[in-house]
Amino acid sequence: MLLATVAQQNLAQSVAPLDVSASIREKIDNESPVTFACLDVLRPGDVAFDVGTNVGDIALIMSEIVGSRGSVFAIEPNPNTASIALRTFKDFNCTNVTLVQRAAAALSFQDAHLYLGSGVDDSLVPDANSERQSILVKTVALDDLIDYYRVQPRLIKMDVEDYEYEVLQGSARYIGNHKPILILEQRDSNGKCIDWLTDAGYHVYCAASYRRITGPADYTRPGEAHVRNIVGVHPAGTAHRGTAIESFHGFERLHVAHFLEDQFRKNDGVLQSPSFALEPGRHTVELRFEVTGNPELEVGILDASGKFIASYASVAWWVRGLPDMPFHIDQAGTFTVAIRARDGGPADDGIRPLEFSVFRVVGIPEFRSNMALVL
Repeated sequence: MLLATVAQQNLAQSVAPLDVSASIREKIDNESPVTFACLDVLRPGDVAFDVGTNVGDIALIMSEIVGSRGSVFAIEPNPNTASIALRTFKDFNCTNVTLVQRAAAALSFQDAHLYLGSGVDDSLVPDANSERQSILVKTVALDDLIDYYRVQPRLIKMDVEDYEYEVLQGSARYIGNHKPILILEQRDSNGKCIDWLTDAGYHVYCAASYRRITGPADYTRPGEAHVRNIVGVHPAGTAHRGTAIESFHGFERLHVAHFLEDQFRKNDGVLQSPSFALEPGRHTVELRFEVTGNPELEVGILDASGKFIASYASVAWWVRGLPDMPFHIDQAGTFTVAIRARDGGPADDGIRPLEFSVFRVVGIPEFRSNMALVL
């Protein structure tokens, strides 16, 4: 029998609006391509799988969207991380989330070594250049899990640190029969999952901009990112019907602004581009900068009041590896691209904003801007 930790136990039946803590909110912001993709494809009453849920940040978003009539299955093999996720779901009254403490894999009921990292990068893939400690975990194939719970997920999101190909193999029956929408984290140099999805008839898109992806060479700044997030949609399937991405081929990217290093100016400790006008809707910004050392940085879009409306914020080596960022605005206005040191000090000469391009993504008909998570 498949064993699961069910987060519904001992929770209130009502779902309160999310009051996202600063740490969870920052993690959500740094996962904005996945956040936006979830907002685009999920609807109330849907079933969603968050494979590699970590502390549960993406599962929180899924839970809020699908509501009390829907359900979310959050899969996490690390018992310590899973306990944090379970506590998060309880804290936020996520009564529609089931936490499964297993490692998603090609086969169920296997013993596998989970190589421990910092928590966000635990992996079933051994690192030849590392002497990571490992723990034994049990595996589950998604086909078996789906059969056990008798559900039909519209969306399956996978973030399992280079083990996505094996998880796809363990869900091949459901994917072949039902053609769900897929969100996968990928490494820049690995095109194996893209090839697998293409062979299965899927069309693959960049989660940040919805550009068509046929291989790693199609990424923005190929070879320069830590991770990529892709969205797989099967044109013969029905999972995308009635969602914001139903008309994928109707999407168009309109170039809005382009800035080079010599156009940025310091303003109250922040390096800013010249201002530019944006219409309401979905946009994406492509980022390229250099920095000396590894300070804490924030880079993104400022509104006219000087407030970041969208940003990536973390240590420099991580933010530099996030090449594109989606964002949404409800009202037309003027904005700037900005980058700053997070310690509150002035942006020094060690930060070089090399190239930034802003695009409007045309054709997305709806966005849930009233959600607490995106305000």
